Amino acid sequence: MEDDRVNYSYGKIVLNNFIDEVNELDANRFSRIQYGIKLKKLIIDWLRLTDRLVGKENRVIDWR
Repeated sequence: MEDDRVNYSYGKIVLNNFIDEVNELDANRFSRIQYGIKLKKLIIDWLRLTDRLVGKENRVIDWR
């Protein structure tokens, strides 16, 4: 990305190519965030289904 920015400042690449690279980078970042969220949801579902979602080690309030 930084190389493309430098090349664009020197006029070595066209503005449309630079914009395409920036858009692709943003799409990849967004996709990574989405997959991270999906993974965490699946982990929560798995813990819920195996009755390990709430245990002694992750209780917020002790009801004793």
